[in-house]
Amino acid sequence: MRTIRFIGAGLLALSLVACITPHAYVDPALHDATWTAIKPPAQKQGVGLDIELFRNGERLARADKTLRASLERALARSGVVVVQPGGAPATLTAKFDNIADISAAMKKGFGTGLTFGAKGSSVTDAYAITFVYDDGSGPIEKHYEHALHTTIGNAPAPTSAAPMSPAQAFDQVVEDALIHFLRDLQAEGKLVIGRDGRARFVG
Repeated sequence: MRTIRFIGAGLLALSLVACITPHAYVDPALHDATWTAIKPPAQKQGVGLDIELFRNGERLARADKTLRASLERALARSGVVVVQPGGAPATLTAKFDNIADISAAMKKGFGTGLTFGAKGSSVTDAYAITFVYDDGSGPIEKHYEHALHTTIGNAPAPTSAAPMSPAQAFDQVVEDALIHFLRDLQAEGKLVIGRDGRARFVG
């Protein structure tokens, strides 16, 4: 339950009350791009990684470790940057705000629990995501919105996507947002580095 606690407030409330295995689905709205949208540079850019996780606008520092691990895995897959703990030439800041109606999720979960899953429930954990990249030439800030849907009991799937574990779904939310951000940065000429160490603009 530790992983679920850090992934989404709505998911946590639903699962705690109903005590039935949840199924998680990534919203398709931001799931329209893959790593093929990113142009691999000849040289990776070293970045320092700063992260902050919020829940309904309130700081949730105890969950930073989970978000950082997910982001570091996604960044490693990107082939564009390498995280450097200190002395990096650029900084990547990520802010995730998990937005969910906890009380509504608990009510749904209670009803599902009473029927032992016959009456299914679903909740949505929305994520307001902000990335800031700064290589010394001025920060570039981008905002994205994503969501993770969770069902328990006899509830219809909210999307046509295959269900995942909550942890897998959260990783996908992080990866989807990062792909869009890196693609947007490259469209502005960032993180496209030639063999001579100079930035190359994407045209």
